[in-house]
Amino acid sequence: MSKFTRISGASALALLLPVLMSGPAQAATDADLAEIREQIRQLKEGYEARIQALEQKLKDAETAKSAPAAAGGPAATEPPAGQRAPSPALRRAERLPARPRQAALAGR
Repeated sequence: MSKFTRISGASALALLLPVLMSGPAQAATDADLAEIREQIRQLKEGYEARIQALEQKLKDAETAKSAPAAAGGPAATEPPAGQRAPSPALRRAERLPARPRQAALAGR
C-alpha cells in the first residue's frame, strides 16, 4: 500500500468547490479609481491643514516663551538659575497674610 491515500471524486469536488465558486476578482472601474484618488486628496489636504495649524501653534508658543527672556528676565515660570521651583505648599503659604503665613511656614 502506498503512503498516499486516494481521494474520491466527490471529496475532491467538495474541497475544490469553494475555490471554483469564488470566481475571478472584479477589476475596479474608472469611477472607483477616481473616488479613491479623491479620498486620498481630501485626506492629504486635511492633514496638511492640521500640520500647518500645529506648526503655527508651536511658532506662537516659542515666540511667547522667548519674549520674557528678550525683555531681560527669566520667564515667570522658571526659577532663578541654581534654585529649585518652590513647592505648591510654599506657593500657597506665600499668598496668605503675614501672620498666618508665618504659622504655615513654622508647621512645615
